[in-house]
Amino acid sequence: MTSPEDLLAFSLYKAGDYDLAKQMLEDLIKAQPKKSLYHVYMAEVYFAKNDRESARREIEIALRLDPYNQVIVDLYRQLFGNDVQKQDGQ
Repeated sequence: MTSPEDLLAFSLYKAGDYDLAKQMLEDLIKAQPKKSLYHVYMAEVYFAKNDRESARREIEIALRLDPYNQVIVDLYRQLFGNDVQKQDGQ
C-alpha cells in the first residue's frame, strides 16, 4: 500500500529535489528496510545524481527483497543493461 510519505518522496524525486528525496528515503528505509519500493526510489535518486554504484546497490537490494517483481527487473535492465545479477544462486 502506498503511504503519503511514499508519494511525497516520489514527488520530490520527480520534481528534481534529489537531496530532499534522498533524505526522506533514508528515513523511510531505516523505518522499513524490507520495503523494496523504497530501495527502487532510492536507486532512481542515485541514478539521477549520477551515482551509478549506489544506484546499482539499491536496485540489487530491491531485487533481493522482491526477486520476482518484473518492474524491478525491468528497471534494473533499463538502468544497467541486461547484466542482471543472479541472486541466491539462481
